[in-house]
Amino acid sequence: MKAGLVFMDYTLHVIHLSLMLVCITGWMFEPTRMFHLWVVILVGISWYGLGWFFEPGYCILTDTQWRVKRKLGQEPHTDSYVKYMVDKIPGLRVSQKITDNLTLYTYLGAVVLSLGVNFAL
Repeated sequence: MKAGLVFMDYTLHVIHLSLMLVCITGWMFEPTRMFHLWVVILVGISWYGLGWFFEPGYCILTDTQWRVKRKLGQEPHTDSYVKYMVDKIPGLRVSQKITDNLTLYTYLGAVVLSLGVNFAL
């Protein structure tokens, strides 16, 4: 049971980090541009659509990973996966507000860039 949860936790890290990489860079490469647009749309649906029912910025992937971590006896100290990962960098302490703002503005920038390259705005 525990080995499966540990595997799931690592798998969710890989998915999370890959999704973040796609959100940040996917618009740059012609073959991935439409995929990038769909990814940022799905992130927006999670953050704002599901966020309407749960809380703004709700991420179904983070929620799933936090459930796994709790079953492993780990209590995440934040609701934000980005903040969680930033806090893993030794010696770096960034406030939740700065992390949330950086995440939001990076996401919005990615949306604008994706729309621009996909629809030549």
